[in-house]
Amino acid sequence: MAKRLIHTATHTTGAGTVHTAKVYRDSEWNEWQVEFKGSPKATYHTGDKADAVDTANYHIVRMAKQFA
Repeated sequence: MAKRLIHTATHTTGAGTVHTAKVYRDSEWNEWQVEFKGSPKATYHTGDKADAVDTANYHIVRMAKQFA
């Protein structure tokens, strides 16, 4: 599998829990993938790079608000 890391979004809660979303470019499948730390089955697949980065950032901001 030929995946290359494109973007990483992280948030650390006050309790020290780290939430991470990483965006990869998968040239084999010609798509971008957003992977969430601790949730391997929650991978998001898209054909649009901006959509992938926006999705990663959105979920991390949502986590930051939830655990603020």
